[in-house]
Amino acid sequence: PFKSVVSNDIDSMYWFLGKSMIKKSARNEVFFWLPEKGNHTLSCLDDKGRYSSVRFVID
Repeated sequence: PFKSVVSNDIDSMYWFLGKSMIKKSARNEVFFWLPEKGNHTLSCLDDKGRYSSVRFVID
């Protein structure tokens, strides 16, 4: 499961796999996503423009 921990001034989070948006979530919403095998970059953008990303590999 994916869940972001964000400040109270955030309403929405936008999740991207590579350049494709996979989910718009509300603050503290938990969602599930099953990645395929391969190299991935998962990014998260909040409605204030703050951004973070992580690279990972699924074998």
